[in-house]
Amino acid sequence: MKRKYLLLVEAYFQPNILEKLVGFLRRRNYEYRRLTFTRIGDEHAIIIFEVSCNSYELEQLIKNYQGFPEVIKVEFCKALDDARELELSEEVMRLSKNIL
Repeated sequence: MKRKYLLLVEAYFQPNILEKLVGFLRRRNYEYRRLTFTRIGDEHAIIIFEVSCNSYELEQLIKNYQGFPEVIKVEFCKALDDARELELSEEVMRLSKNIL
């Protein structure tokens, strides 16, 4: 089941790091959007984007990104709208158990 995740990639600033990260997504046909690139100082950059994938694809994506020499750290969290859906479904399950 596909979910939306926010991926945060901290990397050493290299002229081609953005193309490298996005190129990997395109070659693997990942759905992505909301790309944000922020340069921090002369040496570091933070790239944030939303990607739609299942948990296995997310593991593979993180594993591949961590293999890039420019990448310092990769983190992820569930995207807000997907997290809201999960909270709502958990609330419905809790309420239905109370009724029964």
